[in-house]
Amino acid sequence: MNGINKSIFLWGLICLIGYGMYHFPWFGMNIMQPMPFWTILTVIGVVAMGKWVPNWKANKVFWVWAVVGVVGMVYHWAFFTQKVPALIPSAWAYWALLQTIGFLLTGYYWVNKNFWYGLGVLQALVFVACFAFANEIGMNQSILLALTTGLPLMYHAYTSK
Repeated sequence: MNGINKSIFLWGLICLIGYGMYHFPWFGMNIMQPMPFWTILTVIGVVAMGKWVPNWKANKVFWVWAVVGVVGMVYHWAFFTQKVPALIPSAWAYWALLQTIGFLLTGYYWVNKNFWYGLGVLQALVFVACFAFANEIGMNQSILLALTTGLPLMYHAYTSK
């Protein structure tokens, strides 16, 4: 597996574990306060991208995801500490929207556009579901994001050359 695919696989695993942890309280942490854990996962993902992606400084996809991850986390921390208001009432919808933007921009810059555009559309549908039906879906929003983000990324990384 080349460096780019390792990075994609790692982000898939990060999303699967990070979003999935809300569904599985046996992780042994206070699931109502997961921000430190997500911050660690984000730092690991961005550092690994910088290490594994060739010519990362000139790679636009690297910067798309570095910005999505870091800016997303900074705003989420600011909201979490009540420094800014919520732009979107559901944190799950917020992340689905950020991922929609990230995947669509990845498709714009990437050679294999169809996969990334398709994943962007899938995330847009998850955003709509989490935004419009947040109360009905409840904490299942986390497993929805875990499965619709983590599994496709891991599969793509594993099957790509």
